[in-house]
Amino acid sequence: MTAIGSRIWWARLTERRVHPASALAIQSAFTVVAMALLLGAATVHSSLMWVMSLLAGFTMMSWNAVAMLAIITGIPVALAGRASGIVMLGFMSGLSIGGLVTGYVAEWTGSFNLVWTGFAVLAAGATVLALIMRRPRPVGP
Repeated sequence: MTAIGSRIWWARLTERRVHPASALAIQSAFTVVAMALLLGAATVHSSLMWVMSLLAGFTMMSWNAVAMLAIITGIPVALAGRASGIVMLGFMSGLSIGGLVTGYVAEWTGSFNLVWTGFAVLAAGATVLALIMRRPRPVGP
Protein backbone atom coordinates (compact mmCIF):
# COMPACT_ATOMS: atom_id res chain seq x y z
CA MET A 1 0.00 0.00 0.00
CA THR A 2 2.85 2.38 0.72
CA ALA A 3 4.22 1.99 -2.81
CA ILE A 4 0.94 3.01 -4.47
CA GLY A 5 0.80 6.46 -2.92
CA SER A 6 4.57 6.75 -3.03
CA ARG A 7 4.68 6.41 -6.81
CA ILE A 8 2.30 9.34 -7.13
CA TRP A 9 4.25 11.38 -4.58
CA TRP A 10 7.66 10.70 -6.19
CA ALA A 11 6.36 11.48 -9.68
CA ARG A 12 4.84 14.75 -8.54
CA LEU A 13 7.97 15.71 -6.59
CA THR A 14 10.18 14.89 -9.57
CA GLU A 15 7.92 16.74 -11.96
CA ARG A 16 7.99 19.94 -9.90
CA ARG A 17 11.06 20.14 -7.67
CA VAL A 18 13.69 17.44 -7.94
CA HIS A 19 15.78 16.34 -10.92
CA PRO A 20 14.93 12.72 -11.83
CA ALA A 21 18.52 11.59 -11.27
CA SER A 22 18.46 13.14 -7.79
CA ALA A 23 15.20 11.37 -6.98
CA LEU A 24 16.63 8.06 -8.20
CA ALA A 25 19.79 8.65 -6.13
CA ILE A 26 17.68 9.24 -3.01
CA GLN A 27 15.55 6.17 -3.70
CA SER A 28 18.52 3.90 -4.29
CA ALA A 29 20.40 5.23 -1.25
CA PHE A 30 17.42 4.46 0.95
CA THR A 31 17.23 1.05 -0.68
CA VAL A 32 20.66 0.38 0.81
CA VAL A 33 19.22 1.35 4.21
CA ALA A 34 16.19 -0.89 3.61
CA MET A 35 18.47 -3.84 2.84
CA ALA A 36 20.46 -3.15 6.02
CA LEU A 37 17.19 -3.22 7.95
CA LEU A 38 16.27 -6.49 6.24
CA LEU A 39 19.59 -7.98 7.27
CA GLY A 40 18.92 -6.69 10.77
CA ALA A 41 15.49 -8.29 10.77
CA ALA A 42 17.09 -11.59 9.87
CA THR A 43 19.86 -11.37 12.44
CA VAL A 44 18.94 -8.87 15.19
CA HIS A 45 15.17 -8.53 15.62
CA SER A 46 12.27 -9.40 13.35
CA SER A 47 10.39 -6.16 14.16
CA LEU A 48 12.84 -4.33 11.86
CA MET A 49 10.93 -5.96 9.00
CA TRP A 50 8.04 -3.52 9.54
CA VAL A 51 10.27 -0.47 9.19
CA MET A 52 12.00 -2.03 6.21
CA SER A 53 8.75 -2.78 4.41
CA LEU A 54 7.52 0.81 4.78
CA LEU A 55 10.87 2.21 3.65
CA ALA A 56 11.01 -0.22 0.71
CA GLY A 57 7.50 0.74 -0.39
CA PHE A 58 8.40 4.40 -0.22
CA THR A 59 11.69 4.12 -2.09
CA MET A 60 12.77 1.02 -4.02
CA MET A 61 9.28 0.05 -5.13
CA SER A 62 8.62 3.51 -6.56
CA TRP A 63 11.61 4.03 -8.83
CA ASN A 64 9.72 3.21 -12.02
CA ALA A 65 7.47 6.26 -11.75
CA VAL A 66 10.54 8.49 -11.62
CA ALA A 67 12.30 6.62 -14.44
CA MET A 68 9.28 6.86 -16.74
CA LEU A 69 8.89 10.56 -15.95
CA ALA A 70 12.57 11.08 -16.77
CA ILE A 71 11.97 9.48 -20.15
CA ILE A 72 8.91 11.59 -20.84
CA THR A 73 10.63 14.85 -19.88
CA GLY A 74 14.21 14.18 -20.91
CA ILE A 75 14.15 12.13 -24.11
CA PRO A 76 13.15 13.41 -27.54
CA VAL A 77 9.69 12.17 -28.52
CA ALA A 78 11.08 10.12 -31.41
CA LEU A 79 13.23 8.11 -28.96
CA ALA A 80 10.81 7.83 -26.03
CA GLY A 81 9.32 4.50 -27.09
CA ARG A 82 12.72 2.88 -27.47
CA ALA A 83 13.97 4.38 -24.19
CA SER A 84 10.95 3.21 -22.21
CA GLY A 85 11.25 -0.22 -23.82
CA ILE A 86 14.87 -0.53 -22.73
CA VAL A 87 13.98 0.49 -19.17
CA MET A 88 11.10 -1.99 -19.06
CA LEU A 89 13.27 -4.76 -20.57
CA GLY A 90 15.81 -4.29 -17.80
CA PHE A 91 13.12 -4.13 -15.15
CA MET A 92 11.22 -7.19 -16.34
CA SER A 93 14.41 -9.19 -16.94
CA GLY A 94 15.53 -8.54 -13.38
CA LEU A 95 12.07 -9.34 -12.08
CA SER A 96 12.03 -12.59 -14.08
CA ILE A 97 15.40 -13.94 -13.02
CA GLY A 98 15.55 -12.35 -9.57
CA GLY A 99 13.40 -14.95 -7.86
CA LEU A 100 15.29 -17.82 -9.44
CA VAL A 101 18.69 -16.42 -8.49
CA THR A 102 17.45 -15.59 -4.99
CA GLY A 103 16.24 -19.16 -4.52
CA TYR A 104 19.47 -20.69 -5.74
CA VAL A 105 21.65 -18.42 -3.60
CA ALA A 106 19.50 -18.99 -0.50
CA GLU A 107 19.56 -22.74 -1.03
CA TRP A 108 23.32 -22.72 -1.68
CA THR A 109 24.18 -20.59 1.37
CA GLY A 110 21.35 -21.64 3.70
CA SER A 111 20.32 -18.00 4.20
CA PHE A 112 19.08 -14.92 2.37
CA ASN A 113 21.83 -12.70 3.82
CA LEU A 114 24.03 -12.88 0.72
CA VAL A 115 21.03 -11.94 -1.46
CA TRP A 116 20.17 -8.91 0.67
CA THR A 117 23.84 -7.88 0.78
CA GLY A 118 24.12 -8.23 -2.99
CA PHE A 119 21.00 -6.17 -3.48
CA ALA A 120 22.43 -3.47 -1.19
CA VAL A 121 25.64 -3.40 -3.25
CA LEU A 122 23.64 -3.08 -6.48
CA ALA A 123 21.58 -0.26 -4.94
CA ALA A 124 24.77 1.51 -3.84
CA GLY A 125 26.03 1.25 -7.42
CA ALA A 126 22.72 2.66 -8.67
CA THR A 127 23.13 5.57 -6.26
CA VAL A 128 26.57 6.38 -7.66
CA LEU A 129 25.30 6.08 -11.24
CA ALA A 130 22.35 8.39 -10.51
CA LEU A 131 24.67 10.96 -8.93
CA ILE A 132 26.91 10.83 -12.00
CA MET A 133 23.87 11.28 -14.27
CA ARG A 134 22.88 14.36 -12.26
CA ARG A 135 25.98 16.29 -13.31
CA PRO A 136 25.57 18.63 -16.27
CA ARG A 137 27.04 17.40 -19.53
CA PRO A 138 29.24 19.59 -21.71
CA VAL A 139 27.51 21.02 -24.76
CA GLY A 140 29.18 21.29 -28.12
CA PRO A 141 31.87 19.45 -30.08
